[in-house]
This record gives sequence, C-alpha cells and structure tokens, in this order.
Amino acid sequence: MKRVVVLSLLFVLVLFTGVTFAQESVVKIPSRGLSITGTLVVPEGVKNPPVVLMLHGFASRRDEVGNFYLNLAKELEKVGIASLRIDFIGSGESEGKFENTTVTGQIDDAKVALKYLKNCKKYTFSKFGVLGFSLGGIVAASLAGEEKIDSLALWSTTGDVVGVFKEELGKYFPIAYNEGSVFIDLGWTKFTLNKAFFESLYNVFPYESITHYMGPLLVIAGEKDKASVEGARNLLYNHPGRLQMKVIIPGVGHIYGVLSKDLGPSKKVIKITKDWFAQTLK
Repeated sequence: MKRVVVLSLLFVLVLFTGVTFAQESVVKIPSRGLSITGTLVVPEGVKNPPVVLMLHGFASRRDEVGNFYLNLAKELEKVGIASLRIDFIGSGESEGKFENTTVTGQIDDAKVALKYLKNCKKYTFSKFGVLGFSLGGIVAASLAGEEKIDSLALWSTTGDVVGVFKEELGKYFPIAYNEGSVFIDLGWTKFTLNKAFFESLYNVFPYESITHYMGPLLVIAGEKDKASVEGARNLLYNHPGRLQMKVIIPGVGHIYGVLSKDLGPSKKVIKITKDWFAQTLK
C-alpha cells in the first residue's frame, strides 16, 4: 500500500512540476585510431530530444573547471535537452597523450562526436547544438563552419588564435620549435606539448569559419577578459546569420568566477546558455 502511495505521489510531482529523469551513460567513440570518452545525458520521457555537444577548453576535461559543463548538463536535462560532453583525445579519460594535442586534431574529434550523435543507434535526436568554452569555442566555431548544426554557443572565445596563445605561452614557442617539444608550467597545471600543437594554431581561423555558419549564435564573455570581449564582437560581426546574441558578464574574467565564493556570474552563464538552447533547439 505504501509503495502505491509513493509512486502515485511521484507521478503527481512529475506531472505538475515538469521534472524529468535522465539516462546518463559513458560512451566510447573511435577517433584518429584512439577512443574518445564522453558522458551522454538523455532526458527520459522526451521523444527525440535535441542534443548539445560540449567541447572543453585548453588543458581541461569534459566536466570543465568548477564542474561547469556537468552543472549545465543537469540544467539542460531539466528542460528536455540531451547533452554529450567529451574529453578530447589526450585529455581526461580519453585515450592518447596530451603532449600530442593539436587544435586541428580536436576539430576532428568534434566532427566524430557530432557524427556519433547524428547516427546514434540507441537514441534519435531532433536538433543539434554545439557549445565551446575558450579553446573549445575555437574548435566549435571551426566545426560550425564545416558541419550542419542548428545552434551554436561560445564562451570566452576569440578568433585571434595565435595572438592569444602567444600572450599566454609566448616564451614556449621558440623552445618547442627548436627542441620539438616543451614542458609548460602554468601554476595550476603542468604538461608537455609537442611542436605540432604550436604549428596547428596557424591553421585555425574562427573569424573566417563563422562566415559559413548561418544558424543562431550566442557569445558570452567576462568583462575582464579583453581578448574574449573583442572576440565576441568580431565573431558576431563576421556571422552572417540573423539570430545572434552577445552577453558580457560584468566583474569577471575568463572562467566567470566559477572557482570563487560568488557563483552568481557562473550560474548566470549557465542559465543564459540553457535558455538559449531551449529557444533555438525547440
């Protein structure tokens, strides 16, 4: 009797609050002779939901700094949107070594992940969104210029790929070119990168790529992140689509204070992005 009552109350709760439950699974996707690891979240009870592919930033992983992507995936699921967040080859739990990372290789990984969603055997997705954060935004813009997607969101993204990395890693460029690889200490993380990574920066052109994307475009930047603020302006200027939106989050920088005590700005980024995809993928 108690079981019947509990199930009845649960049904009423779902019916009147719009709560959905998600199926979450870890998936393996072949790419470049190795395997990408991703987390696929699909809301139950939603027939043919839209899906968002999430592309993480430089030296990060699929849940992103401060669980940014993990928390966004939960919010998307609440409004009936599925998501796939992946570790690029050499990052997180995916196969390969980070030292072999290249931006062009990450673009190939993104293409493979998108193809996986479009040809998924277990689920049928109705529309396809892509989100990129920082370097992941550069990858996402490049992807949107080549592949058919329905909505694009970019966090902290610039089109001046070489300029930004020279500002951050400038002293490592000549070492990598002279020695073939370089050990990098950023304080919060340490790693080795091969010369190929630095060479790949010269083969990616987000401002040009975005000219080939006609769909909806959202760009978000932190007020203190000048490169991304300029990037947001230029990305929208070069974007030929009619539906676009720019949001500058006041008082924060590149990661929107997601590791600080005040999570207000990062929660705002999540809400804006959730609302954006809810509007443009339905």
